Amino acid sequence: MKFLLATILTCALFSAAACSQTAKLTDPCDVLVVIPDAPAEVNRILVDRARPTAQGLAKHKLRVQKYGCAK
Repeated sequence: MKFLLATILTCALFSAAACSQTAKLTDPCDVLVVIPDAPAEVNRILVDRARPTAQGLAKHKLRVQKYGCAK
């Protein structure tokens, strides 16, 4: 019975240790890709008809510049 209890506790400890380790993002440029600028007429359409998309693209561009991903 003591052996069974020790085995269960050991498995529980190893499981807890394995679950507590997560992969970490080492470089933001791993997920931030450079999106080329669109022509002016496309930008006008985005701003007029899809403002949230235009804002998301602008924020993404700022993040790419902030982390120096545009190489």
